Amino acid sequence: MVESITKFLDPVLDFFAKLGGYEGAEAEIYKAETGAEWLATLMELGIDWISKGYINRGLKALGAVIAGGLGLFNKKLPPRLRRELTAIGNHLLTRAVYVSPRVKLGEEEKLFAEALARGDWNTALRLAFRTPEELKLFLEDVLPFLKKKAPLAPAEEAIEEVVIKEEKPTPEEEVVLI
Repeated sequence: MVESITKFLDPVLDFFAKLGGYEGAEAEIYKAETGAEWLATLMELGIDWISKGYINRGLKALGAVIAGGLGLFNKKLPPRLRRELTAIGNHLLTRAVYVSPRVKLGEEEKLFAEALARGDWNTALRLAFRTPEELKLFLEDVLPFLKKKAPLAPAEEAIEEVVIKEEKPTPEEEVVLI
């Protein structure tokens, strides 16, 4: 039977547990909860990459019910694994019910429900899951270094050349400066 789903993080978490003064059972609790939080965050990120709207929240709620239910009610599991599953369930549940001003719930979900009622599966899927273009924009938002630098307009290139030329003194100017 699996003892832990975050055991592979123990070398890193041991360092922080010692740094925080956790020993024995406290260190084990710290490692289980922190490792589970990191894993749940990765799961949440994966769900956010592929889905949006009600489907996004539904996937998080489903993950919360499965992980939290196993952690709470399956008493045959090892204590650390139960702790990890419960922490993952709690994390995903709070994300499923959290409403942020940036989350655009409303119009898109209404369109999704209407598409389902009409049997328009293509529209429903487009509204539920990210298209490759939406995924690209989402990833550029999350990881700004992925954004490509916009090409310079001809006027900006000319200005840049002038600035560069002005910054480099000619050999005659160097002699005058000395």
